[in-house]
Amino acid sequence: MKKFLLLLSVLFVVSCSSDDDEAATKEGNFLDVYKGVVWLEQGNESDYDWWHIFSPNGITIGEKLMDDCYSSYVPWNIVDDEFKAEVLLDSKNTLKLKMSEIDDSLEWVEYTATFIVSNNGNTLIATYSDEPGYSENYSIASSTPCN
Repeated sequence: MKKFLLLLSVLFVVSCSSDDDEAATKEGNFLDVYKGVVWLEQGNESDYDWWHIFSPNGITIGEKLMDDCYSSYVPWNIVDDEFKAEVLLDSKNTLKLKMSEIDDSLEWVEYTATFIVSNNGNTLIATYSDEPGYSENYSIASSTPCN
């Protein structure tokens, strides 16, 4: 009987451990978990490749057009000459941004960009409020297309 009570006590202690809390802490939010990951656009049928690199401090957006590479780093909530990005939601698998940029008519336009991670963290789907029904798929790359 003593062994049964000891076994029951051990099972109770193990079932009350804090493993779930530790796992949640390690997972973190989007900007912590995917900090520094290069997301390369999939299936781009044009002559250029787009990529995004997110960090807790800002976003790098890049493109390779033919043999030329361009990239721009934008800190969160800072207006540069043509662009501003503000974090609206930073959760486990979702990042939602309020984007402001100058369009072709030199007017500031605002829209939201939502980035959702799926496929066990291997795929990023981007949607934009100003283009309903349109989405872009990104996968993890070992480096930017310019490296």
